[in-house]
Amino acid sequence: MKKFTLILSMMIALVGLNANAAIYLVGAAPFGEGWDPSKGVEMTDNGDGTYSFTAEVNGAVYFCFADGLDSSWDVFNGTFRFGPTGGGDQIVTPGQWITTQRQGNGNGSYKFTGTGDEYTVTFDETNLQFKVEGYVAPITEDVYTVAGSSAVLFGTTWDPANADNDMTLVEGLYTWEKKNVELAAGSFAFKVTANHSWDIAYPSSDYYQAIEADGIYDVKITFNADNKDVNCELTLVEPVIPEIRGDVDADGKVNIGDVTALIDILLSGQTAPATADCDLDGKVNIGDVTALIDFLLSGNWPAEEMVYTLVGPADVFGSDWDPADEANNLVMGEDGVYTWSKENVTLYGNFQFKVVGNHDYSVYEWPIGMNNWVANVAEEGIYTIEITFDPEAEDADRITCTLTKTGDIAPIEHVYTIAGSSEILFGTAWDPANNDNNMTKGEDGVYTWSKEAVEFADAATIEFKVVQDHSWVYSWPSNNWVANVEAGMYDVVITFDPAADDMDKITFTATMLEE
Repeated sequence: MKKFTLILSMMIALVGLNANAAIYLVGAAPFGEGWDPSKGVEMTDNGDGTYSFTAEVNGAVYFCFADGLDSSWDVFNGTFRFGPTGGGDQIVTPGQWITTQRQGNGNGSYKFTGTGDEYTVTFDETNLQFKVEGYVAPITEDVYTVAGSSAVLFGTTWDPANADNDMTLVEGLYTWEKKNVELAAGSFAFKVTANHSWDIAYPSSDYYQAIEADGIYDVKITFNADNKDVNCELTLVEPVIPEIRGDVDADGKVNIGDVTALIDILLSGQTAPATADCDLDGKVNIGDVTALIDFLLSGNWPAEEMVYTLVGPADVFGSDWDPADEANNLVMGEDGVYTWSKENVTLYGNFQFKVVGNHDYSVYEWPIGMNNWVANVAEEGIYTIEITFDPEAEDADRITCTLTKTGDIAPIEHVYTIAGSSEILFGTAWDPANNDNNMTKGEDGVYTWSKEAVEFADAATIEFKVVQDHSWVYSWPSNNWVANVEAGMYDVVITFDPAADDMDKITFTATMLEE
């Protein structure tokens, strides 16, 4: 049997571990017992500052690190848990360093798919990072493609199939370039994908590139296929100066409404007759550049606040992922933290959402890119939802989502359907309405779907979800379930337990038939 080995190196003073604590893995078996925070697997102390654990792995495993255990999830998450830096599950790709941290909100775990060899996870005690090293499935075609968040730059968003973004091998590095692109100040995220698929993508966490100022840029992205290093270079070709807002009155003064416009005038080099005062509308009449500078330095101007809006499924937010819906604007408190709440919301399972700035994904979004924040719903019912957002907080602490159950709902007999990538197995691709893939409920409440004598001519990677009531609003897992099969003929069985913890809801069994 193949094995999966974890090695963890910790420095208590630097990472804030509980003094003299053991190190545990908490997750689905074999890395725990049904995601029970009181029954993690204790790692072996090697006596040299490292801890290790070895187990047999077949397929995908989910886990997090901990330096203590407790029967209460609130206590466990707030005191002992270490997990991803953003909301949702994080896919672990071998050979890359991944940052971890104390994770008070408990959202998301690490997901690793073993391919039948021995793997070692090493934890960097100084930088609080870990890395999986071991066998990586060979790439049959060296086609690498850039997929990212900026439609202006990449033409599409997060599309690994866009051949326009294929990279070219130049002096040993796969390279993608685009010249004279007008980019706004802010940032964009991207990954380098292999073979036009998300099965293999680098880095495991999105690569974030800051844009310091509006301008025309040359962009160059490189990828080293040997050590999996990704790099991005931005070269400013020409700054972009926005058009001056405001108008000129009869005396030749310029009426300016906000500080951005003042700065625009400074950059443009334009001047007007020397005076500066406020009119009845609160606009500032600026004369010459000296007056502009004096006004800026005075600080006597209102700060322009970003408007933050929640986007997500219509069942929760009333509109479907609509950043323009002002009903979902968050309200800033005196402490600078934004809050949104809603009562009497019927929830049947976990839901995902984002925070968008100024009603525009391109202005601001959190989490960025393909990631969403996952709200964990323990059981069906009527809830009061309170979401807070702190734009100045560390990544994992920016969002909180508190769900308070206020009532029960009448039991509903849901329909659960398999929707996945393989037309060979499922008949159609990613089709939640395909009744042929409806699951059958057993007496124990567990749903089952099976198909016999399915032949794969070549090795294949199968991705799928279990979808509720033929709709993507509720589906599991939050990231796709991934299974790998070799060429051959199989009997396939998938089970789904709606009552189980998320990591134990689904099983996938592919039994190869003898020739």
